[in-house]
Amino acid sequence: MMLNEQVVATGQLREDGLYVLEIASAMETALLTKTTISMDEWHKVLGHPSKERLLKLLEDPELGIVATGQLSPCTSCIAGKGEHASHRSLTTEEAKEIGERVHVDLGFIF
Repeated sequence: MMLNEQVVATGQLREDGLYVLEIASAMETALLTKTTISMDEWHKVLGHPSKERLLKLLEDPELGIVATGQLSPCTSCIAGKGEHASHRSLTTEEAKEIGERVHVDLGFIF
């Protein structure tokens, strides 16, 4: 990674598809902290990974992820995996010209 034409971080791609970054620092020491938040919050922050993937990330000591509690059902994940009900056609007439009939997906509304 570059900032103002200087290398500020380099990274190595691991076998599991994650990058481990080494960040350049002008300081001789750095303060590190571990953040403990709920499993649900980690699930949201990390982009809604599956429970299995989240548990695998939590086991990795290099990442320093500490979580509390259990993973609750995620309404966003449920909605994203849900199936929309089919709809019946209101007409049997076929379109004769391009653009004569347009189908629009209005998305899922809670």
